[in-house]
Amino acid sequence: MKKINWTSVICYLILAFIVIGMHIKTTQDMRNMAETYTQQYANILTAIEKTLPETSKKIDVSKIELQAPTEEFMKDYYTVQSDWLMVWLTILAITLGFMGVIFPMIFADRKKELDETIKIADKAVKKLAEADLQEITKTLEEIQSADLDNKIKTLEQNMQDSNTKTQNDMIEIKKWKDEVEAFNLSQHGDFFVKKGNPQEAINCYNTAISILESLGKIFEASVLYNNKGNTYLSLWISQNKSEYIQNALADYNKAILLNPNYSNAYHNRGIAYLDLWEVEQKTKYIQNAIDDFKKTILLNPNDKEIVYYLAEAYIFNKQPKEALETLKDFKKKEPKPYIISTDRNAWQEALKECEQVPEVEEIQAIMASLPYKEPKP
Repeated sequence: MKKINWTSVICYLILAFIVIGMHIKTTQDMRNMAETYTQQYANILTAIEKTLPETSKKIDVSKIELQAPTEEFMKDYYTVQSDWLMVWLTILAITLGFMGVIFPMIFADRKKELDETIKIADKAVKKLAEADLQEITKTLEEIQSADLDNKIKTLEQNMQDSNTKTQNDMIEIKKWKDEVEAFNLSQHGDFFVKKGNPQEAINCYNTAISILESLGKIFEASVLYNNKGNTYLSLWISQNKSEYIQNALADYNKAILLNPNYSNAYHNRGIAYLDLWEVEQKTKYIQNAIDDFKKTILLNPNDKEIVYYLAEAYIFNKQPKEALETLKDFKKKEPKPYIISTDRNAWQEALKECEQVPEVEEIQAIMASLPYKEPKP
């Protein structure tokens, strides 16, 4: 809603009051003047009637021309009108001058004040707009910067993840290649054993074991330790060098260390201890053999061959009662029980040294009933 300019309203009201007052004053003056001249006119008529008493009834007073008073009246009338016209024009001139000079000055100051206010407001708006623009720009820059940083970090992370994945894939591929190489080397080792080249077999086993241990393939490495121990044991049997039997025992120990539940390693180590006892006749070796055989049966009850060797170890250790029980157990488990031809005489000699108890005779009877079997080459 437009604001009312009360200054202009007051000026217009003052001007209206002045005009109305002039009109009222003029009207009142004209009435007074008319009354004055009417009274003068009546006085003149009265004087005439008194002067001419005899002829008054004969003279029509209304027809008497009073040119002079009328002209006088009109002259006075125009004089009054002229005076008031001059007053009105003077007031009008003053009013117009006031409106033309004072009002412009007032409104000029007002306009100047308003212009200053508008300028200040414009500056304030511009500053606010600039501040908002700067703030918005700053915020956008921060957002863009943060977004760019996040994109860079995401890209770097993706690249790092990709590189890590690639490296991991390369590591896995290398592991697979190494594992394949270890398997091939173990196969070569087995091949050299069959071809009668134990030293090449041992070399292949050593290389394969090194690869498997680096890959953390403990079980596979324990198997190769066992195979290498068997190779050394065969060398000891064929060449009778103590270093071979010691190497065999060391490899069996490593196999058991890597896999404590590896029954084949206990089996073969027990045989190695039994063979070593036959050479050195040390009690500790026969007792070690018995312990390994019992451990083998515990881990693998279906190992019938080891039951036979356990019975033999008991005989050599002069334990006929345990030997008889074990031998009976062997006959139950083995569909075709046997006795190795090279062991018959050794058993007979060992039984002679045992205390002559009924179990000895039973063992001899079982031995006599069992067919011979040739030893493994």
